[in-house]
Amino acid sequence: MAPPSSSSSAALPIPASKLDPSSFANQDEIKTTHFHLEWDVDFATQIITGSVAHTLVALAERVERVIFDTSGLTVRSVHVDGVAAAFQHDPSAHHPVLGAPLIITLPTPAARGATVVATIAYATTPACTGAQWLAAAQTQGKTHPFLYTQCQAIHARALLPCMDTPAVRATYSATVTAPDPLLVLMSAQRGATRPADVAGRTVYAFEQPVPIASYLIAACVGNIAVRQVGPRFTIAAEPELIDAAAWEFAETEATIDAFEAIAGPNPFGNVLYILLPRSYLFGGMENPGLVVLNPSLIAGDRSNVNVQIHELAHHHAGNSAGTNTWQDFYLNEGWCVYLERAIIGELEGEKARHFHAIMGQRALRESIAHYRETNEMQFTRLIVDLSGAVDPDAAFSSVPYERGFALLMHLESLVGLAKFRQFTRAYFEHFKFKALDTVMFRAFLKDYFASDADATRALGQVDWDAWLHGEGDVPVEVPYDDSLARECHELADAYLSAAKRLAEDGAAATDVDAAPWQHFSTLQKMAFMDRLLDATDVTFPAPLLREMEATLSLRPADLGNCELAFRWYWVCLRSHDETHFGPIGTFVTTWGRMKYVRPLYRAWAAASPRGLEEARQTFVKHRDFYHSVCAKALEKDLKLV
Repeated sequence: MAPPSSSSSAALPIPASKLDPSSFANQDEIKTTHFHLEWDVDFATQIITGSVAHTLVALAERVERVIFDTSGLTVRSVHVDGVAAAFQHDPSAHHPVLGAPLIITLPTPAARGATVVATIAYATTPACTGAQWLAAAQTQGKTHPFLYTQCQAIHARALLPCMDTPAVRATYSATVTAPDPLLVLMSAQRGATRPADVAGRTVYAFEQPVPIASYLIAACVGNIAVRQVGPRFTIAAEPELIDAAAWEFAETEATIDAFEAIAGPNPFGNVLYILLPRSYLFGGMENPGLVVLNPSLIAGDRSNVNVQIHELAHHHAGNSAGTNTWQDFYLNEGWCVYLERAIIGELEGEKARHFHAIMGQRALRESIAHYRETNEMQFTRLIVDLSGAVDPDAAFSSVPYERGFALLMHLESLVGLAKFRQFTRAYFEHFKFKALDTVMFRAFLKDYFASDADATRALGQVDWDAWLHGEGDVPVEVPYDDSLARECHELADAYLSAAKRLAEDGAAATDVDAAPWQHFSTLQKMAFMDRLLDATDVTFPAPLLREMEATLSLRPADLGNCELAFRWYWVCLRSHDETHFGPIGTFVTTWGRMKYVRPLYRAWAAASPRGLEEARQTFVKHRDFYHSVCAKALEKDLKLV
């Protein structure tokens, strides 16, 4: 059966969950504690066929039905405890955001505490938003196809019928059949392999003994090499990238030491990172046992490794102690950024921690400006109202990361670094393997410091309503040590002054001393460009742009680091410079990371009428290169929908 189109009626087929507006699941009555997947991966049809067996425990006195989330799935049969069960699943009632509920009638009502097993035979469809199928030509090696899944926020329901809410945590096991010579990896421990009944295919077994939320279910199938780099760390990538990846992340063991010193032992044990193909939409994804990373992180100088530090920090922040709805997403990401920068502070010093914080606050201001432009300021709140089937992906930005971090830094500044670090460790231990909300977070904060009169008095200053529900800028700005930022900002200011002089009197040359650039770190070069981008009232004449490219080695051929390339192209586009339209088109069709392509497409479209036309043509031509979540966002950015 063909999947429903996105133009389906927006009316909800049944009310969303009482506990999570982004889910249909009746998790208040019954919930999954374990599930087993049987998958058969078919690259020819781009379909996963198989079954899922949910072990569920009843929470109410008399449970008569189970409601799972689905999206674009073909459900073939349902059995409960081995007996065929009646079910309702109407793809024509598919909601464009939430999908369609699968409502299973239990043959016998379940009493509180009773356990039932619901087995569902089903198949995905080519429209699955949780999987991206790549042709061989889209991979680094160009010889084998590649499949990866991405379930955050609510796309696990496109891979399997499930209670697709972060409030429900479950262990899982799986067997996955895939064609030779491809390797299968999942967010679980690898077990034994065996030949499939069909020649040329292999069956892989997996077990995840720690309960995780559905958005952390993940699988990769492709020509993948795996290398043990340290006693607790393994790297995986296409064979063509494995050497570079192993070198880039060779210092991860030291990062794990710092991480565990701050937050406690990694609750998921050893760590495996996999570098995905270039169309991957995020910097990384924290799936336990299968942390996925964007290959743009391979810069050749280990300058972009803060992203892998962030994903490592998620093993406590989110994977273990995490939000119970997407409305409190900052409890995952704000805490994760706090841990990430605490680790950086341990490894590189407090000045570096504060420098990263300064960079993050700049990203927050950029997101606020974007939402102000699109009249969506509700997405600048820490707690976002997703009722009415608001898509959690629409609220994805730096706000939960950086506003959440700013709140935690505010709390740290009130009680002191030493006390807050002790609280941090206690917080992650208290909420280990639990889902929580802001009420629970605040209650634990209050209880933890109840015996400390000074800390309690200081925390009484927090304007929680302004932090959690206010829009726009943060209520209180924590002062940061800007010594590492100052020098690069001064050089940027010199170029901004030169641009203004050129615009005013047409001076033929500048007198900027660019010598400091030679000893800037990559992060300082990024901060330099961010300073240029922050000056929205300044445009750079083409001669000055060409001079800067020559002096600072910013010509397209020199831009090997994606973080620098996308920023410089953005500077040029903001100045309505059409010189690099060709290289920019190549860049946005080489990398699918939303951090890069969304700002560049928007700036390209705004640069000139020609820019708008070329940006739209480029996107339409290469739409299938991008992940469906990214493509949907770009359609909106380019006003194609």
